[in-house]
Formats: sequence, structure tokens, C-alpha cells
Amino acid sequence: MKKLLFILFLSPLISNGQAVITEIISGGNFNTGGIANSGWTKLAGSLYIVFVGISNDAGTPGTVALTGTGETWTELGSAGGALNTTVQVRVQAFRFYDAVGVGANTTTFTVTGTQTGMWFNTYRITNVLTSGSNGADAIVQVVTASDNATIHPSITMAALSARASVLTAWTNDLNPSSGAAESGWTITEDGGYATPTVGGLVMKRENTSDNTPSWAEGGGLFSNWAGIAIELKSRSRRNVIIN
Repeated sequence: MKKLLFILFLSPLISNGQAVITEIISGGNFNTGGIANSGWTKLAGSLYIVFVGISNDAGTPGTVALTGTGETWTELGSAGGALNTTVQVRVQAFRFYDAVGVGANTTTFTVTGTQTGMWFNTYRITNVLTSGSNGADAIVQVVTASDNATIHPSITMAALSARASVLTAWTNDLNPSSGAAESGWTITEDGGYATPTVGGLVMKRENTSDNTPSWAEGGGLFSNWAGIAIELKSRSRRNVIIN
């Protein structure tokens, strides 16, 4: 006689899923001046996260909003992201869950206020929870921080859930940011622009319990920075055994 046994109740988990973070647009899209427009092929069933860093050499930098046909971009964390007024830089993060496959749409970045420099990076996230409004359940927590004259920029998050993945973005007063990631983390981008001198760094770690992402300034330089860290909720896979 065949017995239907669900691993969820009767035996340990056979296989675990974890979020997979893939960079779609790289540091070649660091821009100065103007409004950025970007098109990339978006795939159904994928969550997208875009980081935007902006600066203003004459005052507080403006804020960015993202729009696109068939695209709903939701800002992560508090409106306006993380701000450092010492060097007038800001970093924001946005998410969009593509339920239908909008394809190679153009995503427009619109600035309210003043900016003299801007960078952005885009990531496709797979194997995460996709329930909730615009993929809201994929996001467990978003933490922002800023500081002045530190050699080791760091963000302290709440304890992470099982099989968590973390994606972070930072902006500072060096070009490039000159970062060296702590052990186990991967820097996917490290660039910047010269007027004013501002850097941008993005770092990730998949399947981790480390809730204090940090990196070291190259050469032990001091940095004024702002950063944002996002915990992603992995989707677990449970097997069914039939005997």
C-alpha cells in the first residue's frame, strides 16, 4: 500500500530554497546630471530591486521616483531612503514584482528637487516569496543608516530569518567607494563620479545569518556615508515522498 508522507510533518526538510540575486545593470550606468532612463528585459515571476544614489553639491539632494508602463515601483524603507547631509548624498531602493512579463520596457527615473550626480544599479531576485502587494512578502526588513568619518561603514539589522539573503547599497564621498567587503560578502559594484566626488557600492550575501553588513575603506580612508540594507525572504521547497 502506498503511503503519502509529507515531509513538512514527518521528516526533516529535504531541500531548501534560497534567494538568488543577479545583477542586471552594472556600474557602467553611473551617470552625472540629467534624468536616467533605462530599459532591460523584465521576466515574469521575478522581483526587481533598483538602487539609486544621488548627490547635490549645493544643498540637500532631491528624491527619485521610478515609473514605467505596466510597472509599479514601491520604495523600500522610509521615503527618501538614507541621507547624509555632511556630503549631501542620498541612497534609495525600489522594488517591482513582474507578474506578467512586461519585457524590455523603459523605466524612467524622475528627480524631485536638485541633483548634480546620480548612479543606479538593478538586480533580479528569484526564488523568493512573491505574495503580497507588488511582492511585498519577499521583503523581511529594510534598515537605513548613515555616519561621518568612519573607516568601516556598517548597518545593524534585526536577527535574520532562516536562509536569508541580504542586499545592500551605500553611497559615500570617495570616487570610487574603494570598498573591501567583509568575509562572505560579495561586492557587485564599486564606482562613482567626480563632480561632486561621490561613490556608490552594492554588496550582497545569499543564505546568511550575518545581520551586520559592513565593508572597509581602501587604504584605511575615512568616509562620510549613507547606506540601506534589505533582507530577502527565501522560498522553501518541501518534497513529497510516496511509498
